[in-house]
Amino acid sequence: MTGDNTSVSVSLPSTLADRLDTLVAAGLFESRAEALQYGARLVVREEANRTDSPLDPVEDSPPGRSGGSRSARE
Repeated sequence: MTGDNTSVSVSLPSTLADRLDTLVAAGLFESRAEALQYGARLVVREEANRTDSPLDPVEDSPPGRSGGSRSARE
C-alpha cells in the first residue's frame, strides 16, 4: 500500500490481539497494524473473486512495507 492511508480504529477480543502479538513477536509481521492490513487484503481479494461480489476482481498486492515480512503467506 502506498502513501494514501486511512486510520481505522478496531476493537478485537483480547485472545485475538494476543495471537497477533505472538505473530509479531515471531517476526512474521512488524506490527499488529501490518498483520491487520494483510488480513484486510485477504478479505477484499477473497470477496472480489466471488461471482456474486460487488467488488471488481483484484490482482495480488505488490510486495511492500505493509506486505509483511512473511515469505510464504498462502
